[in-house]
Amino acid sequence: RTPRYESSSGMDDAALAALLAKADSALASVATVTSAAASAPPPAAAPVAAPAPPPAAAAPEPVTQQKPVMQKLLILYGTQTGNSRGVAKELGAEAAAHGFEARVLGMEKWKELDFEQDKTPLVLVSSSTGNGDAPDNADKFYRFAKKRSTPPVFKGVPFAVCALGDSNYEQFCEVGRQFDQHLERLGGNRFLKRCDVDEVDGIEAHVHPWAEKLWPALKALKQVAPAQANRGAEQAAEAAPAKAAAKGAAPAAAPAVAPLRSLTVFHSGGLTEEIAELIKAEAAAASPAASVRLLAMAKFKPWLAELDAAAASAPQHAVFLCQTVENEQPPEEAGPC
Repeated sequence: RTPRYESSSGMDDAALAALLAKADSALASVATVTSAAASAPPPAAAPVAAPAPPPAAAAPEPVTQQKPVMQKLLILYGTQTGNSRGVAKELGAEAAAHGFEARVLGMEKWKELDFEQDKTPLVLVSSSTGNGDAPDNADKFYRFAKKRSTPPVFKGVPFAVCALGDSNYEQFCEVGRQFDQHLERLGGNRFLKRCDVDEVDGIEAHVHPWAEKLWPALKALKQVAPAQANRGAEQAAEAAPAKAAAKGAAPAAAPAVAPLRSLTVFHSGGLTEEIAELIKAEAAAASPAASVRLLAMAKFKPWLAELDAAAASAPQHAVFLCQTVENEQPPEEAGPC
C-alpha cells in the first residue's frame, strides 16, 4: 500500500511524479509475489492413515464328532454245555464292528422281554440235548413257543436261528428247527436261512460262514425300514384327498359296550383252574367294580338259574375253560356244562 494521494494546491509536478513512481514499484512487487505464489508447488497433502487391517476371523468352534447310531440287536441262547452261549457271546462281540448294539441273554430271561413291542431283530442260538430236548435254561421258552395257544408275540420281529447239534443223534438240531418253525408261526419274519451246526465237524466250520451272511442281512433290514416308512407316507398322501372329502361327514358312532359288572370263569380243574385265576386277576385289575368269581363246571346248572334271575338287572359275562382228556372227551366234571 502507498500513502493515499490527496490533491493539494501545494503539491507540484515533481512531488506527484515521485508518488506515482512509488505506486509503480509497489505494484511490481505485488505482481512478483503473485507470480511466485502461482508457480509454487501445491502444499503436500496430509498423510492419509492406512486402513486398519480387518479383524481376525474368529477361530471356528471344534465340531463334535457324533457317534453313529447303533442298531439294536437281541441274541438269545439256550445252552446245556456252554457251546451255544459261546457262539452267542462271540456274535455279540462282533456286533459293534458291524454297527449293532447287541444284547446277549440266556433264554431263561425271556419273560423280561417284550418282543411284539420292541421289534428288535432277534438272533436265536440253541443246542439240543438228549433225544431232541431243549436245554434246561431254554425249556420254558421252548414250550411257550410251541404252545398252540400262544398269541403271535413275534409279529413283525425279524429273526434268524443258529441250531447246534450232533449228527450222531437222530433228532439232530431238533430244538433249533422247532424254534425256527414256531417263531415264523407266531408272526416272526425270517431274514436269514437257519444254520444247522454239526459239532462233529466243528462249530466254527459252520458258524463263521453263516456269520459272514448274517451281518449284511441285518444291515439290509436297516435299509428296508426307511423304505417302508416312505411307502407309508406315500399311501397316506394318496389317501389324503379322500379323507378331506369325507371330513365333513359325521364320524360313525362307536358301538355301545356294556360295562363289565359280573364275570364268572368256569374251569375244569388242573391247568384250566390256574388260567382261571390269571383271568380273574386281570379282570379285577381292569374293572375294579366288577364281581369276578371262579366256578367248577359241575356248578353250571345252578349258575344258569342265577343267570335267569339276574338277567333283567345287570349284564352277565362268562368265560369257559375246558381241557380234553383221552379220546377227545371232556373231563367228567365238565359233563353237565
